[in-house]
Amino acid sequence: MSLAVVGVDERKRGVRRTVRGRTPTALSVVAGSVLAMTNASETMRELAAVIDARDWARLQDLLTPDFRGRYVHTGETFDGEGFVALNRDYPGVWRFVLEDAVGDGDRAAGRSTVFNDDEEHHVATFLTVRDGLVSELVEVWAETVDAPSADRRPEA
Repeated sequence: MSLAVVGVDERKRGVRRTVRGRTPTALSVVAGSVLAMTNASETMRELAAVIDARDWARLQDLLTPDFRGRYVHTGETFDGEGFVALNRDYPGVWRFVLEDAVGDGDRAAGRSTVFNDDEEHHVATFLTVRDGLVSELVEVWAETVDAPSADRRPEA
């Protein structure tokens, strides 16, 4: 469960509580302060949207100061600055489309398609969220390939 201090945003019809620009999924009061629980799958959706929009300043803001990222398929690891730089500086213009996201407590998993005009990849992303921010990200990437020939499949 992630907790973050909620700001108050005056709107046309009363007061709307927000956490870093997002409406929280639930609210509670602790010792006179309003706190919000941010759903990890909601954070996954925001992370994907920010990467797809190429909003690198916002991407940095979504990561904890001690963020750790890891690509299972290559063994690479990243701190927050390195993860933002990798995404920002990667050659070409890529789309990052989140196809599905599920979460429980402070953990979420997502399935995405990343593509440009020439290539397509599929990505499984696993997040840990703390205080509404991504503290750990683990990804596995795979290329789109042709299906194996019939002789490589068991008979029905």
